[in-house]
Amino acid sequence: MSNILRICKILWVFRSFNLADFTGTNSPFFIKFIIFLLSILNGNKYKHFSKEKRLRIALENLGPLFVKFGQLLSTRRDILYDELADELAFLQDKVKPFSGEIAVSIIEKSFKQKLDNLFSEFSLTPIASASVAQVHLAKLKKNNNAVAVKVLRPNVLQNIERDLKLLYLFAEIIKVFVPGSKRLRPIEVVSEFDTYLHDEVDLLYEAGNASKIKRNFAKSSILKIPEMVWELCSSEVIVMERVDGIPINQIDLLKKSNIDLVQLSHDGVEIFFHPSI
Repeated sequence: MSNILRICKILWVFRSFNLADFTGTNSPFFIKFIIFLLSILNGNKYKHFSKEKRLRIALENLGPLFVKFGQLLSTRRDILYDELADELAFLQDKVKPFSGEIAVSIIEKSFKQKLDNLFSEFSLTPIASASVAQVHLAKLKKNNNAVAVKVLRPNVLQNIERDLKLLYLFAEIIKVFVPGSKRLRPIEVVSEFDTYLHDEVDLLYEAGNASKIKRNFAKSSILKIPEMVWELCSSEVIVMERVDGIPINQIDLLKKSNIDLVQLSHDGVEIFFHPSI
């Protein structure tokens, strides 16, 4: 029953944001019929937005699994046109945030202490917000060091597991009813996505990986990994040294900062192919 309700919600959002623009004229009849029925009940109140923006907001509304899917798509400029890739790129760190007050309650519950006992300063407004977590700037109470505080979204694991059940169901249907789908291994693909997502929602696992890479690159001058504040790390919250920088995809800003893009590319390749990565 829960799967049926979730499918109805997905279809409702699909119609609300008029995502039929992405289905094309060759879509199956039953999809067109469902969209027609929904259009009777729900007008297109987002018609003043571009179809790319409507898709991005729809993915946000559907939850973390769909946001993660949009994030992955945004990196595939080989299969997406520029306007769509640029819009989906907002899902990397500009997803609608949850309130700073909720973040505070998660932090206090995680460490069983009041926020004032942990931080001398804490910004309630996050500097970045993505599919599974958001980041707040703060200063440690004990030494006033500047840190970044990453807080897991409320109920993110339950939401992801709910939608993964649906993906497994779709994968089973595809395997049975779509000719030639066995070579695509739909169930195995969903299983890999499942493992990846569960690693993403365990922030302690992320902190451990970051520390491991930091040790492996301890003598390197081309990679900086923030130091973890281990006494303030849990599965829902991690606190790390604040490191300022320029996102690697902001080419114009890198050029204005006189960054050698050729050398940066070489460094990136060297890091990517390092045995510890």
